[in-house]
Amino acid sequence: MAAASEYWNRPSRLSAATERPTARPLVVFLLYRAFLATLFVASAVIRSEQMPFGQVHPELFLIVSIIYLGAVLASAIVYRYSHIAAPNLVAAIVATDVAALTALMYASGGVSSGIGILCVASVAAGGLLLDGRLAMAFAALASIGVLGEQGLRVLTGGQANDFLQAGLLGATFLITTAVVSLMARRVRVSERLAARREVDLENLAQLNAYVIARMDNGMLVIDALGHVRQSNAAAWYLLGMPALDGTAPLESASPELAQRLAIWSAHPRHRSVEFNANGTDLQARFTRLGQGRTAGTLIFLEDSSALKQRAQQLKLASLGRLAASIAHEIRNPLGALSHAAQLLGEDDALDAGSRRMVEIIRTQCARMNNIVENVLEVSREQRSQPEEFALGPWVAEFVRDFQETRSLAPETMRVRIEPANCRVYFDPGHLRQVMTNLFTNALKYGGPGADGTHIDVRGGMEGEAGSPHLDVIDYGPGIAPDALAKIFEPFFTTTTSGTGLGLYLSRELTESNRGRLEYVPLPTAGSCFRIVFPPNIPGRGTP
Repeated sequence: MAAASEYWNRPSRLSAATERPTARPLVVFLLYRAFLATLFVASAVIRSEQMPFGQVHPELFLIVSIIYLGAVLASAIVYRYSHIAAPNLVAAIVATDVAALTALMYASGGVSSGIGILCVASVAAGGLLLDGRLAMAFAALASIGVLGEQGLRVLTGGQANDFLQAGLLGATFLITTAVVSLMARRVRVSERLAARREVDLENLAQLNAYVIARMDNGMLVIDALGHVRQSNAAAWYLLGMPALDGTAPLESASPELAQRLAIWSAHPRHRSVEFNANGTDLQARFTRLGQGRTAGTLIFLEDSSALKQRAQQLKLASLGRLAASIAHEIRNPLGALSHAAQLLGEDDALDAGSRRMVEIIRTQCARMNNIVENVLEVSREQRSQPEEFALGPWVAEFVRDFQETRSLAPETMRVRIEPANCRVYFDPGHLRQVMTNLFTNALKYGGPGADGTHIDVRGGMEGEAGSPHLDVIDYGPGIAPDALAKIFEPFFTTTTSGTGLGLYLSRELTESNRGRLEYVPLPTAGSCFRIVFPPNIPGRGTP
């Protein structure tokens, strides 16, 4: 949830893109003003007759040029180091330019000096960087300044024939500002739209990454060259934790999946295939991304054992309802038979043969009651609640409790877990039931080994995939070859006193935790039952 809150609460760049005008035009305008002010000061100092600047009032031209240069430098410093709002700064700059250029134009002989045309750049900058009405106000102010300068010149003895040129220049200010303002407004709308689209795309990309990273199923994006462009943690774990750095070829990460992808690319009729990766049965679904030769492929990976587990849970639920009704019908008459046999056994008039028959009835009633109890245990919904824990300490504690409960000597059992820090992902309660069944069978059907050990418990890692396993070994006569195919079937037993449900229940509990219970043949006499735990996948959650 912390990642989600960080995703929704992070600052948006849309406000930053719309609150302040584009910085680059303003910087260019400031550089232009600095060059222009420097040119005016240089012209005033050099005083060349070939330069039209400052020919009428050179002293005024020099003073205004120096003041203008100082104002230009001050505006640049304010822009760089102050937090003043950009529209206010631009308004002050345009007002300064209009006043300074009008004064310089007066000192240089009026509109004919050409300085007035330089105001076009200033009012155009105002139209670009300011609100339309404010920009038009500055354009009108510049027009009034030009006409006022011409009127002042006429009042001081100048010629009146420049009024037309001054009027045209003022009209140029207004038209230029109107056109630039219209274009700037459209540009700003486009910038806001582009910024909004950029933020939306960024939000969508982060949301996609957030969802993909937390998917229970694996996800891979493969480009046209067969390289893994994107993946999530679930795919990394399901494929056996290969190197998926964004440029790794799928062939090196999973040759089996790469082969299935090649077959699907040639014949894209079946979108779902099953394959085995590092001992794990997986189901892959392919989807084409785009068209043409450059199109990529989206691959979804799902653990087939999860699907089998859900089907198994549905089967157990149906079996539970059936078993509950059967147990209800059997338990009542069975209890009556057992009670009648007990009362009959208390009759002193019974001879030895009759007492033997009564004892047989009581024994078989107890056996039937045990079968009913086991059936009810199987019928209950075995929803697992797996936890990650260290296998070595857990087995040591279980063996100690089992020995105390059965009053067994410590030397009857031997435990060896390598590596010692081996960790498993399993329901501890289910594992205790499975181990109790296996230990009970080992004591019942096994015998002491050469060193007096009845049960040998060994744990470790299986194969390159690193799946933990736990072996329960006894030193009895072993299991007959013709019975190996049936030992996990319900109600199969080789003795008259067994129920035939212990191994079946143990396998169901193991598979409900995405593990396996299997019989491992030994080169010598004895039996070995192996529990293969699922890979420890943090964040997988309850199966």
